[in-house]
Formats: sequence, structure tokens, C-alpha cells
Amino acid sequence: MIGDPPVKEPVRTLVRSDVTELLERARRAREEAASLSDDHRFIVTWYRMRPRRAARTSSMLDGED
Repeated sequence: MIGDPPVKEPVRTLVRSDVTELLERARRAREEAASLSDDHRFIVTWYRMRPRRAARTSSMLDGED
């Protein structure tokens, strides 16, 4: 009813299987983060190595084209 204190959830204790599951999820998240970091590093390296468009040394109006 209105004015009653909220019902508290019972405190859940972690059991071994819960901890094992959390550790496995953390391991997979760490591996995924490392993979994404490697991918990012590859993309940045590739981007820096690609040929750049060089500025023209002569004017397009010179008729040397």
C-alpha cells in the first residue's frame, strides 16, 4: 500500500559457478578488446602507408599536361 517501505531484494551470494562465468566473460571481453586494438593499429598503419596525392609542381594553366 501507499506509504509502505519498499521490499528489499534478498542479498544474493555469488557461488563458484557465478564467479567462473564472470571470469570467462571477462576473459572473452579482454580478448575482444585486444583484437579490436590490433585491428585499429593495422588500419592506422595502412592509412599512413597509402600513397598520398602529391601537389602539382606545375600549374595546370602552363599547358604542360
